[in-house]
Amino acid sequence: MDRRDLDKTITEHADADCFLVNRNAISEIYSRFRQGLHKGVVGIVASRLIEKYYRPTIVLTESNGKVTGSARSVKDFDVYEAIEACSELLLQFGGHKYAAGLTMESENVNAFVLRFEEEVSLRITEEQLIPEIEIDLEIPFEKIDNSFYSVLKQFAPFGPGNMRPFFSHAKSAIVDGENSREKHLKLD
Repeated sequence: MDRRDLDKTITEHADADCFLVNRNAISEIYSRFRQGLHKGVVGIVASRLIEKYYRPTIVLTESNGKVTGSARSVKDFDVYEAIEACSELLLQFGGHKYAAGLTMESENVNAFVLRFEEEVSLRITEEQLIPEIEIDLEIPFEKIDNSFYSVLKQFAPFGPGNMRPFFSHAKSAIVDGENSREKHLKLD
């Protein structure tokens, strides 16, 4: 299994198994604890969950008797500060505003998740939970072909520091599939 297949498989498992702590309308924190999840992919999985749910996310795994994790954040929310506020439950942590890593004893996982969720609830605003799509370039449909797609794929993998580009077309319209001959339209 190559890295891309492993990434996809692990992300699907983490997504299916992630849990939601939701004490109020803006405190949805996705965190995953899984034994044996490879430490090298937890950051990738956290980034994929951010893309899907757009919530501060921590993915945790246990190895060698310790729990390690990788955190990712949404625009303008400082996930590092939220983790720092939980530092008494951690053995070590580091990172920056949008990404961080951490290590803790396994008996601290539940307390950490509750404390982290509380810290995020206190700090995050409703506006920070609304994803924004920033259009990188307006292009005509006739320019989108296999060659364009091949070049675009060469820029992957996408994530913080190398975000997925978004394109628009000024004269685009969404057609109701029920009122047209075509029942499905997929742009990928």
